[in-house]
Amino acid sequence: MMFASVSPTIDTSDAIALAGLLMENGSGQGSRDALGVHARNVSLKPHVDPWKQGYSLAQEWSETMNLGGNDNGVDIEQHLKDLSVLVRDLVFADTTIGAVAMAGENRRPVIAVNTANPRNKYPTGRRLLWPTSCVTSL
Repeated sequence: MMFASVSPTIDTSDAIALAGLLMENGSGQGSRDALGVHARNVSLKPHVDPWKQGYSLAQEWSETMNLGGNDNGVDIEQHLKDLSVLVRDLVFADTTIGAVAMAGENRRPVIAVNTANPRNKYPTGRRLLWPTSCVTSL
């Protein structure tokens, strides 16, 4: 699980909602992990800012998935659909959480977008989440 927040806090109702989302998209029939073939562990470099490392990984992903060279940008919503990443709107008590990305072996990747976060009320705010919502193993 990866939170798009500097210091997330979740209450019991948030934990139950996230657990339910994990259960719904578990290893049962219909789950598809199209990202699994791309997963690998990447060690943090202690002398490089974490955000710079994130941008480097995003650039690598863009090149691997052949997303560049389009003057119109990337239709990120379609890209996520093509990879069978489910995007669900949820309301979290902590309004600083932009989204939560969840994935794991034999599990459908899910991004839970926090509709209580003020920036998520606008398409441009939601779009900012995608680079930070990297999927990590559970």
